[in-house]
Formats: sequence, C-alpha cells, structure tokens
Amino acid sequence: MAAMFGSLRAAALSLFAIALAACALFAVATMLAAPPASAAPGAAPKKVVVIDDGDWVTVEAHQATLDEVLKAMAAELRITFGNTERLDLGRIVDGRRAGSIIHVMEWIVPAGGFIVLYREPKLGDAGPRRIRAIAFLQPGTRQPF
Repeated sequence: MAAMFGSLRAAALSLFAIALAACALFAVATMLAAPPASAAPGAAPKKVVVIDDGDWVTVEAHQATLDEVLKAMAAELRITFGNTERLDLGRIVDGRRAGSIIHVMEWIVPAGGFIVLYREPKLGDAGPRRIRAIAFLQPGTRQPF
C-alpha cells in the first residue's frame, strides 16, 4: 500500500514539473514572438498618454509641450480648452499624474487658474459627470473654488 502511495506521489510531482515547464516555455515564447511596437524602426514612443476612467484621469507626458498635452487630453477626453492663448504652450511637461481632473490640471498648469465646465446630465444618466470644457483664466487669477 505504501509503495502505491509513493508511486502516486511521484507521478503527481512529475505532472506538476511538466506543467511548470510548459508554463515557463509559453512565457518565453510569448516574449520572443513579436517585438514591442515601440521597437519597430522609425516608430517613436508616444509623448503623451491620457487615460480616462470616469472620475479619474491619468496623464503621462515625456518631454511634451503643454500644447501637445492639451491636444492629447482634448482628443481622449472629448473636451475643448478655451483661452489657451493665456498659457505658455511651449512649456515642457514631463512626468505622470493621476487623479481628479482638477488635480491633474493643477499639475499641468501650476500657475494658471481654470474653470471646469460639465455636461448637463440627462434624466436617467448613470455614472460620473462628464467634462465638456476647461477654460483658462487670466494669469495670476486665483481659482474660484
């Protein structure tokens, strides 16, 4: 009886080892199958990535101008920006910020005031309020909130 349990245990360990080896081979094959898109010749990595998660926005910029950041945000969030001539659109933005739109905008435009305008929700709309536009105030103007 003990010999039978010993052989069952050895068989189970062998199956486990085979499964582990198969997983390792699959992982290596997946990594080697195709190079990342950014490794393609002539392909430059994106300077600005914007992720819209409802109430939460993530902006990651790599040596991008403020103009590039605002254009990427406008495209991804489907919003408009007003009075951008009041900003230094050539200023370089570098880094990553995630949070509410107000938190992210305070990082992108630290010395500028702005107003966030929201879309009017329709009866029965569920989910977070949607942003319609962001307008920039005169330089040096304090936030109204």
